Amino acid sequence: MIRGKGIWVNKQSFQLYSALAAGPSFVSAKNDNDETKNNTEFAFQVSPLGIRMGNHIAFFLESGFGYQGLISAGLSARF
Repeated sequence: MIRGKGIWVNKQSFQLYSALAAGPSFVSAKNDNDETKNNTEFAFQVSPLGIRMGNHIAFFLESGFGYQGLISAGLSARF
């Protein structure tokens, strides 16, 4: 998906941001007759509030709606 991010607070080890992502999602499913169906659907994610804490390796937490769900958290790295 293509993702855009607007940063509200940009400190060295802390970011407060909003993000929007949209693009294709490729789905593959097999039915009872072992036939495979492939489909392409539209996917999106709206995250009005995201927090990133850390410098090169950081923890992030995003609240939002869409393909990634209501809450998304994890580790990120930037060099």
